[in-house]
Order: sequence, then C-alpha cells, then structure tokens
Amino acid sequence: MASITGAAPVGAGRRSPQVTLLTVLTVLTVLTAASCGRGGLHQPVPPSLDGQRVMVLPVPAGAPAELDAELHFWLGQRAPDIDWVPAHELQRALDRAPAFRVPLDSLPREIVDAGRRAPYLVDPAYGALRRLGAIVDALVAVMPVAVRQVGDEPGSALELDAALVGVRGGRVIWITTVTGRSADGSAAGAVAAVAEALARAVVPDEHDV
Repeated sequence: MASITGAAPVGAGRRSPQVTLLTVLTVLTVLTAASCGRGGLHQPVPPSLDGQRVMVLPVPAGAPAELDAELHFWLGQRAPDIDWVPAHELQRALDRAPAFRVPLDSLPREIVDAGRRAPYLVDPAYGALRRLGAIVDALVAVMPVAVRQVGDEPGSALELDAALVGVRGGRVIWITTVTGRSADGSAAGAVAAVAEALARAVVPDEHDV
C-alpha cells in the first residue's frame, strides 16, 4: 500500500512553469491510461485514511458552491471516525493565521506528470498545501481538481476529478473520477449525488456507517 505522507522523489523548491486547468485535466487523462503500469493511481481502492486528519480542499472555481458542504456531509457520514477538515474550517484557520497567505478561494492545482514516478504538485500549489497542513496539523488532503456537467440535461449529472495528496511531499497518491446523477433531474440532486460518489470512492465499503 502506498504511503500517504511520504515525500515525492523530486528536488527541493519545486519550481515549475504554471500549469493551466486544461493541462491538469490532460495529465489526469494520461494518468488514467498509464496507471496500470505506474503504481495503479486509478485503482478503485485508495490507501486507508484510518487515524488520519484529512483536509478537504475547496472545489475549484466554477464548480457549484454547494459542493463543498455536500462533500463535508457525505465524507462525515461515510467515515465519522476520520478527522475531516472541511473547506469552511480551513478558511476559519486561515482567518486566524493571515500571515500564511494561502489563497483558499483560488487555490492552485498544478500537477506535474513525473513519468515513471508518481505525479506531484508544484509551486504555488505545493507551498499552499504545506502551509495549510501546518496550520491544521494534517498530512493528507482530498483535492477536488475539476467538475464537469455531463449528460443531455443541463445540471442533472456531474463528473468530478479528485486526488489524494500527501502534504509533506506533495505527491499524488491516488486519483479518481466519479459521476453523480440526480434522481429527479435537479441540479441540487446532482451535486449531492457526485459528493456521495466521491465519499464512497475515498472511503471503501468496509467503512459503511
């Protein structure tokens, strides 16, 4: 099983050119195709989060605003024994520590494909993650990467890319893409459904509560 908190095999500083959201999605697509030969980042069962304090980073700009709250609810329902730190608690912690200067509302999500090694975050994403982890004493984060509408009916189904990231090294441990479809065709139903789907992916069935 992959270590969640181990350092990534890259040099200090992690300086890299800015990577756009489109590039991030391209990297995720490449990793999906290559994961069988590179450690199984897209395996259905992620590393265990038992005993961890886990940050749940805010959803990216343009995603439904209600998705943060739905992720908090469904992750807590799925595994109340895991110490989840949701987006609103991260913001409160930052309000108490303004010197850390983490742009939570526009948190970068730059990911570099490291070839045969695990992908990793680069600055400024890596630095922001390290500072957040230091403030709330967390070593792992659930990072929503992108949200898309799917299906023929606008708003009735959403697809969400997300990753588990080790805070100390910025290494991407596990990646998944989940889909949520509204039972009644409503946008709110789709948001709840995709949040529940991610919670079920992050926390496997043996954690049913």
